[in-house]
Amino acid sequence: MTYQETLLQIKAENKEKALASAIHLFVKKGIEPVKMTDIAEDAKIGVASLYRYFKVKDTLIIECGNKIWNDVLNKLIPSIIESNQKLTGFEQIKNLLNLYLILYQDYKDYIRFLNEFDSYFLTHHLEKDSLKVYESKLEDIYSYFEKAYTQGINDNTLKPLDNLKEYYNTLNHALMALLQKMLRGDITSSDHFETSNELNIMIDIILNFIKNEEVL
Repeated sequence: MTYQETLLQIKAENKEKALASAIHLFVKKGIEPVKMTDIAEDAKIGVASLYRYFKVKDTLIIECGNKIWNDVLNKLIPSIIESNQKLTGFEQIKNLLNLYLILYQDYKDYIRFLNEFDSYFLTHHLEKDSLKVYESKLEDIYSYFEKAYTQGINDNTLKPLDNLKEYYNTLNHALMALLQKMLRGDITSSDHFETSNELNIMIDIILNFIKNEEVL
């Protein structure tokens, strides 16, 4: 390995450590109170190096969002695609919606971060252009949904919708809001978030709305 290649490897490793530390601290303390010096200390890298990698805190925050969706896509989507190959469109959509259950069970810190991310973005009025990569990750997820839905139309297991993208955005917002509320914990006597029952009920409501009653 050449000297230049070694430097690039060290940089990549340090950036990964910084992102992991940033997500950990943002979840634990909230995005606003955490300083770049806190992240550098937790990641055990120099503050100057951290600023060379990310320039400003806002850039680091957005990179954390990109990392989260990269992790989700790389770890979960391939198995979904493989299992979907011989399924009806309805069954494929059900598989995709079950990703929210997996997020709740195995990726709680990611959901907590996304809640912090939304609040920070709105409070600090970040430029929407800075989120192009982040948005492209979300578009990747929609593309899997759209492909599965098209299959469902073709095999008559799903009913046509006037605006599929709007429907997807609505269900995604509803499910993510429910996930965040569940992770905040019980507040009133009607809350019972020790199980994922409410999430299962919401997914059933979504599936019942889109399934083709004449076939299923």
